[in-house]
Amino acid sequence: ILFLLSVAPSSDGIGLDIITVINTVIELRSSNAQFNDIWIQVDRMNWKTDKDFNRQFILDMMDQTKAMRLTPGIFTNQTVWERAVGKDWRGVSQYRLWWKSEGKRTISGWIPFGGWILPYMRQYARDVAV
Repeated sequence: ILFLLSVAPSSDGIGLDIITVINTVIELRSSNAQFNDIWIQVDRMNWKTDKDFNRQFILDMMDQTKAMRLTPGIFTNQTVWERAVGKDWRGVSQYRLWWKSEGKRTISGWIPFGGWILPYMRQYARDVAV
C-alpha cells in the first residue's frame, strides 16, 4: 500500500490533523493493511504564511509517523517547499524525498533544496503504463 497524505495546517491548529493521521493508520491496521512507509505531501494548497508554524507542523507530522513505527518521507517540489517553509530550512532533510517534478525520466533538472542532496525517487509523469 502506498500511503500518501496531502497535509496542511487547518484553521484549528496542528492537533486535529495529527489526530486524523493517527485514526487513519489505526483503521488501516485494524483492517490488516500492510504498510511501513508514509509520505507526507507538501503541496501548494492551505499552507499558512507563518513559515515557523508550517515547519513545526511538518516536524510534528514526522514525529507522529515515527511514533507509529512508520518510515516517513516528504513528497514535494522545490517551489512549493520554499513557499511553505522557506528557502533555507533543512529540518527534515534526514528523511527521504519523493521529488514531484514532471518531465524526463532521468534526474535532469534536479537542483538541491531543503537540505536534500538527491531525491529518493521522482514523479516524472502521471498516468503512465509501466
